[in-house]
Amino acid sequence: MRLASLLAILLPALGVRAQPPEVPRLRLLIEVRDAETGSPLPGAHVAADSTRRVTDAEGTVRFRDLAPGAVTVSAAFLGYTSADTTLALTRSVRLAFALRPEPQALAQVEVEGERVNTARLERVGFYARRDDRAGVFLTREDLDRRGALAFSDAFRGVPGLRIETRAGRAVLVSTRRRSCSPSLFLDGTRAQFLEDFLDSVSLRDVLAVEVYRGPAEVPLAYSATIHATDCGAVLVWTRAR
Repeated sequence: MRLASLLAILLPALGVRAQPPEVPRLRLLIEVRDAETGSPLPGAHVAADSTRRVTDAEGTVRFRDLAPGAVTVSAAFLGYTSADTTLALTRSVRLAFALRPEPQALAQVEVEGERVNTARLERVGFYARRDDRAGVFLTREDLDRRGALAFSDAFRGVPGLRIETRAGRAVLVSTRRRSCSPSLFLDGTRAQFLEDFLDSVSLRDVLAVEVYRGPAEVPLAYSATIHATDCGAVLVWTRAR
């Protein structure tokens, strides 16, 4: 009888333990768009305090498992003014940033250098192919206007292409076919190493770029060196030395 009484006293005491209150975990969805056109900005850099993310093809990024409280959120995109705000998170929310294009100062180019480089592009057939309107053509002026810092930045916003990061390196990928990268040519020669090391090209040395988004657009002189199933080609021309 004494044992039964003792158990009746001890068991409830052993079974009841004070549990700390569970802290809710919140989610934050952020959209980054062009303030003038409303177009999404893929590849924009977004930070929530010390956690950093890059927006996807739709210009969105998600932060999960956030604790309630104040969080500072910022968004930045090459060639645009940056923006930031501080939120008092009490629930999962959706936030939109509208970034405005920032005018870029263009470096002065010597007239003699312009003549030499124009003649070079004429010689390799750049202007003739541009007149055919079969691809996307970027001159040095276009690259400067984009405010690119690295060579891969020059391709952001080019129709039919997107930039992916693989093993910490920027890679060009077609939006028309999954996991398909265009063939790259440097000064007329196939440069397969560039497909994995795109930013090994110094942007300041680039004179012009031709983008052909599918095999049907690739000029005959270059299509013979790539498979018909390849996702087009990118031709890179560097400054005359």
